[in-house]
Amino acid sequence: MIPNYVFNFGKYKEPLSERAKLPGQGFNMSEYIYVWDVFQTDSYFFINCQSDKYFTAKRLTQKIVNMPDGRAVTVERITNRALGIYNKQTKNLTFCKQTKTDNPLSASGMYNDIDAGPRFIPTKQIDDSTMSMWIRAEELISHIKSEDFKNSSPKYPEKKKELEKLVKKLNPEDNGVLMIVTFK
Repeated sequence: MIPNYVFNFGKYKEPLSERAKLPGQGFNMSEYIYVWDVFQTDSYFFINCQSDKYFTAKRLTQKIVNMPDGRAVTVERITNRALGIYNKQTKNLTFCKQTKTDNPLSASGMYNDIDAGPRFIPTKQIDDSTMSMWIRAEELISHIKSEDFKNSSPKYPEKKKELEKLVKKLNPEDNGVLMIVTFK
């Protein structure tokens, strides 16, 4: 096998000396960038990355989470994931801008200017140009109620209304919703 592409994060990659360590054993994952998924079309790579230090989308309001052991933990970030888009022709890598928000579906990924729905981060590839993202019903309901959604002006306002109708039929406990995107 001959590699066509190598993703080298340079000073942001995990050094070999750290790879055998486990979190809590002197290993600090926050210092590095990790690739979780790579999806490909004819023209682009979509690279789903994680980093606690370099891709931290902050929350507008801190969230207090009660842990099973009785501790209360303050959560200041909404996500530590970012979507990189690599253009094969220009050889340019760009990361989608993260947003300071309390809405996890508006924090990172490609903007959805079609219906103002969630930003898109692919989680599965269906064919050469089609990808999907699984969205929890509870999060989609919250997204429609968010200021991010209410204040948006999509290219197709009628599609925004269709999305609102769909979401009104959902209960928070329903199965997730698949967002399917086909790239041209």
